[in-house]
Amino acid sequence: MPNERERLLKNLERSLLGGAWHGPSVTEALDGITHAQAIATPAVGSNTIAALTWHIAGWMEEVAPRLQGNPPAEPTRGNFPDHAPLDDATWQQWKTLPAEALSLLREAIHSFPEEQLDQESGNKSESGDPWTYWDEINGIAQHNTYHAGQIVVLKQAR
Repeated sequence: MPNERERLLKNLERSLLGGAWHGPSVTEALDGITHAQAIATPAVGSNTIAALTWHIAGWMEEVAPRLQGNPPAEPTRGNFPDHAPLDDATWQQWKTLPAEALSLLREAIHSFPEEQLDQESGNKSESGDPWTYWDEINGIAQHNTYHAGQIVVLKQAR
């Protein structure tokens, strides 16, 4: 039977790569998205698919240092991009960002001591409750799932 760390990692991978119970993963939702679709804003006030892709990668990149003992912070790349991908080649590169971030986070999870998963991470929930490292890993999978749903809705709105 897999240990808790392996189960969390599997859940994270499903949210990004596929095989999730909820429906399309981030990667599956991004499949076939053109540059024009990626930068479109079909709903007033919505983020673009490109911006959501950047955001997903940034937060996975942020969780990895937390598992290495760094305090919670905003993503190094920024919460959302300050520009859109200028052309299809750049968009194709942006589409790889979440998978690249998963590789970084996967390494951090593999090296994280399983017996410390229930320790407080230094982060807090919206209600002020302390988060554990388990919450950080599970939370980023939930974050991916939430934004995969947004991408699907934006994709359908074209």
